[in-house]
Amino acid sequence: MKPIFVQLAGCPIILFPIHKFQKRRDIINQIFSKFILIFLLVILFLNQNIAEGVPGTSSFFFSHSFRFSHVIFFSQGEIQAKRFDNRTLEDWQGMIKRIDPSLTDSVQYIPGLLQIIKDSSAPNKTRAQAAYLIARMGKKAKHTVPIFIQLLNQEKGSDSLFWILKSFEIFGKDALLAGEPVQKIAISDQIKLPLRKAGVEALIKIGPEYSGTIPTLIKILSAPSPDVSPKTQSEIKYSEKVELATQAAQGIGYSGVNASATFPFVLRQAEHPNELLRMECVNAIASMGSRAEPAVPLLLALISNDKSPAVRDAAGKALGKIGSPSIPGLISLLDDSSVETRIQALEAIKLTRTKSKTVREKLLKKLEDKEPLVRIKSASLIWVLFRDSVPILPVLIDEITNKNRDVRSATVQLISRMGKSASDLVPLLEILLEDSRPHVRMTAKKAITVIQKPVKE
Repeated sequence: MKPIFVQLAGCPIILFPIHKFQKRRDIINQIFSKFILIFLLVILFLNQNIAEGVPGTSSFFFSHSFRFSHVIFFSQGEIQAKRFDNRTLEDWQGMIKRIDPSLTDSVQYIPGLLQIIKDSSAPNKTRAQAAYLIARMGKKAKHTVPIFIQLLNQEKGSDSLFWILKSFEIFGKDALLAGEPVQKIAISDQIKLPLRKAGVEALIKIGPEYSGTIPTLIKILSAPSPDVSPKTQSEIKYSEKVELATQAAQGIGYSGVNASATFPFVLRQAEHPNELLRMECVNAIASMGSRAEPAVPLLLALISNDKSPAVRDAAGKALGKIGSPSIPGLISLLDDSSVETRIQALEAIKLTRTKSKTVREKLLKKLEDKEPLVRIKSASLIWVLFRDSVPILPVLIDEITNKNRDVRSATVQLISRMGKSASDLVPLLEILLEDSRPHVRMTAKKAITVIQKPVKE
């Protein structure tokens, strides 16, 4: 860049030319540079007038020495954009959305992506996108986990920590080395809730292979005591504990039988006043299968008494997954005064796939239940477990014209499963095609169709 020598009012000035800007974003800098140049030229002009004794001016403010003892350096060289693996940040921002992490050659971008992640001056969104992209590469990029761990220990801002934790969540078991620092975040009361939740989720996906995962989930799950009223505690802190405990229960359910050591703690929290926490604890019990047999009495009580339909439904599914140990209690619930409880019990028995004589005899009795939906559900279960069409045909004949849409729908569904085994119903159904009630005609037509074109279970 060659200097330019000019003279203004007798003052020699050395100027460095303003570089031609190549990008629009530099226009502002160019305007600012010109403004400063004009400002300095005005100062020099005033200085010359003062030196010549212009009336009313303070000659001490500007002196001849100012003119000759200072050389004005004013230049705007070309701003070199920072590069990450020979690409600008703008290049990467456009590329990140187009890179397919499933392709083998996607690993070629890892060096540049890591440079972006390490650069704290880069936009946080771009750093997060870079981290996610690497994590989505899976095992091809697992060698980057130590670098992420290092960043986890360095980053202090919640935004930065969050995307690092989410990256470990995506890596899952491949982030096993990150277990300890992630665990510290998950259990720290000094860290904000969103970060702790991200830490818990990452720990869950890392899995029980890390020795601290299950103990940490137990600790978090046990934090909100079901015996202590929230009013006696800090309401916000208690709410956060419940939210984290619910997430821990989900994690235990995700781990399944590998988390059977948590059973006593899960069982206790299954009676927690918080509905969502109760439901997730019941789901966690269900994931343990037959190992959760001691939970049968509690689950039976939940089906009968819990105020939440979601919890009752979850309890029924859990009993079904526990299997035959649940049968005696479920059979007793078939005589419960609540229609919903009886139906829940039938659904749970179906899940157990138990084909005992006791179950068959009880189901045959329930074909005479006073509630139509219980009758058709019982008939359906007899078909599913024993493939016996004889005792259930009279029920189908009665319920195909029921005024209740749910009952008619359940009847048609059963006929669909039975296929040709329900062919004895066709003459009756053909008569119903002439019925004066539109819904009866429509149901009969649909039933005939499914009998002629049976659908496999």
